[in-house]
Amino acid sequence: MNILKYLLWNGGGVENRLDPLYYTDVKSLIEKSKFPLRKIKEFVKDLKSGFGAGKQDQAAEEDGIIQIRPTNLDNNGLLKFDKNVYVPKSWATPNATLRYGDIIFNNTNSQELVGKTGYFDLDDANYVFSNHITRIRVNERIVMPKYLQIIFNFYQSKQVFYAICTNWNNQSGIGNELLLNLSVPIPPLSIQHEIVEKMDMAYQHKKLKEAESAQILSNIDDYILDRLGIEKVTAETDIQSRIFYTDFCKVVGNRLDPNFYRKEFETIITNLGVFDVKKLTDIVNFSDETWNGEAYFETHFPYIEISEINILYGEIQNINMIPKNEAPSRARMIVRNDDIIISTTRPSRGAIAYVKSEPNEIKIASTGFAVLRDLKTNLIEKDFLFHWLRHSYTLRQMEQRSSGGSYPAITTEELRQVLVPLPPLSIQREIAQAIREMRAKAKDLQGSANDLVEDMKREIEGMIMG
Repeated sequence: MNILKYLLWNGGGVENRLDPLYYTDVKSLIEKSKFPLRKIKEFVKDLKSGFGAGKQDQAAEEDGIIQIRPTNLDNNGLLKFDKNVYVPKSWATPNATLRYGDIIFNNTNSQELVGKTGYFDLDDANYVFSNHITRIRVNERIVMPKYLQIIFNFYQSKQVFYAICTNWNNQSGIGNELLLNLSVPIPPLSIQHEIVEKMDMAYQHKKLKEAESAQILSNIDDYILDRLGIEKVTAETDIQSRIFYTDFCKVVGNRLDPNFYRKEFETIITNLGVFDVKKLTDIVNFSDETWNGEAYFETHFPYIEISEINILYGEIQNINMIPKNEAPSRARMIVRNDDIIISTTRPSRGAIAYVKSEPNEIKIASTGFAVLRDLKTNLIEKDFLFHWLRHSYTLRQMEQRSSGGSYPAITTEELRQVLVPLPPLSIQREIAQAIREMRAKAKDLQGSANDLVEDMKREIEGMIMG
């Protein structure tokens, strides 16, 4: 490539960078545009990064407001609020808050995630944003905010931001000057509106399919109870239902925390009595097989972390290959094919997975997992045990036996005491098969929902880029 020609095209380089390879991917992509290219600085009205908030700056949920962070944006740039950080309400000054129609640009992240972009569509002004987020407001006579969000996410998927970001200390970033000098295709507002409408419609259909999928999964608990003839238990929500008495003899020599003796937990144990019931420790072996950090692997080892358990399906969604010399101290539990692993931190979340791999394959899990291996009795099927462990009746028993504040945990000894019903094997197999079919249908719906959005992205790419 002719360097002089390249620098002239780039207006002298972005942020005074003269290396022509720096913008190769950007140039080759945007030159395909059917529409005029304009730099962000030509139509931006306001561009501002937020502020950092360490643990010492954060507030409790009831006393604070949400600070939007990269973790509040999913891979499509949609807002989510499953993991929130709260800061003092006093931080919500007019210049520091988000308002309806703001573009939320992730300026700092791992290199492959830099540039994911959201659209703030909430009326509540009590949201602030972190220093890893850039708030963008534009001249809407030139560009629709949602259209620009679509373009930024298109660039992110094509690794444009990956190519142009600055890297440091295992993080990557896009500075304000670099962003302002980035060129994007700007079609007429009528075409922008058409593009936005198409994308919105795709997301609406996606939500409908996801809701149908979620309903199938939420029905599994009720299906199991109905098939077993076990009564449901309603959670205690009002203050009156949480006031109770218990016999002193039950407390002597036992746990002293009131939560352990809540009426709903007692009702669960009573309702299980329609079948023979055994403690978990009496039906399955808890593996104590540990890894010494050296054996089995040459340079890297497959590591299972609690965060990688998909709690909707009870599956491991990702296994990282970690260099042996970088092994975390908690990477100690050996996991084999047909093991069931249970997160002992916040166990009521249901981070439980049934491991399926090659017969002799070994993986390493965090010590935050309990590993269940061989059955001790022929009165239960492994599949049924796995599904029962994920049932709310079991998760509430784990909650009962946990201790701790924000991150309650259950000890292995307490986990061993969890009760499991033993219906006839024919019913166990019937239940396991039905749940497999329900989860397969839910997965198909989720896959179809994702395909709708990806198909629309490709259609929009064709509209803009040809």
